[in-house]
Amino acid sequence: MSEPEDRFVIAPADGPGRWVVHRPVDTERDGYTYTVDVELDDAGLSARGPVSLDGRTPENLRDFLVGLEKDWRGWPGVRSWTSMEEEMTVEARHDGRAHVSLAVTLRRADLHHTHDAWSAQVILTVEAGEGLRRIADAADRLLRP
Repeated sequence: MSEPEDRFVIAPADGPGRWVVHRPVDTERDGYTYTVDVELDDAGLSARGPVSLDGRTPENLRDFLVGLEKDWRGWPGVRSWTSMEEEMTVEARHDGRAHVSLAVTLRRADLHHTHDAWSAQVILTVEAGEGLRRIADAADRLLRP
């Protein structure tokens, strides 16, 4: 994972997949509505789109990612987060040992229920300890409006 000032990148060393999350932008200029640009890449697949920073629950993307690191030893089932407008879903599964898989699905913003809608998904496997810590640190530092 690399952390330039304007984004963080989750890219496991053993696979071609990559999830890039850019710094939040106040798109409505109201001090309340923030979006992040997200990029997904994996073996010929490339998708990019804006995503609401807030989720469908009180938890925003930063809180979700930081929360995964706090429970790095594991959790049962799947933890998931969906953006307010459903442009992105992140599902996290712990293997009970040392790894977490992150399934990140990006959908066409505003038009994900139309006949020309699209979605793209990458699944990234990260180390439960150090990998989640790096993601949480980057999210905590970058995803603050």
